[in-house]
Amino acid sequence: MGQIERIEKKLKEKIKKLGLDGFLFADDIAVFYLSGFKSTNAYIILTEKDNIFLTDGRYYLRAKEFFGQSYDWELKYLQTFKDLIKAVKELSIRKLGILTDKISYSFYKRLEEILKKEGIEIFPIEGF
Repeated sequence: MGQIERIEKKLKEKIKKLGLDGFLFADDIAVFYLSGFKSTNAYIILTEKDNIFLTDGRYYLRAKEFFGQSYDWELKYLQTFKDLIKAVKELSIRKLGILTDKISYSFYKRLEEILKKEGIEIFPIEGF
């Protein structure tokens, strides 16, 4: 098991311990740390069973090459903010944690507002 896999395993244990259904990583540093893929517009959603990597058209083909036939990661095309919301809903997440250390307040509030309408609770977490 490599370093990234060990980190994922520890994070998934922590997600479960916190009673969350999933966790969203929305800053470039966390995305790189978790996946090994460098991007200025990507998100990672972790659940107990899923590793979802979302990125836009500028990085999608490179990410597809990078992740290749990986069974550990599911790659999703991110065209708009709605695609991020759709991915959360498709995973049947009701309680979503989000690392708030490096995201903007406006991003957090927008996400919270939209997810609340969908019946999804958001839990801000610092220093995860």
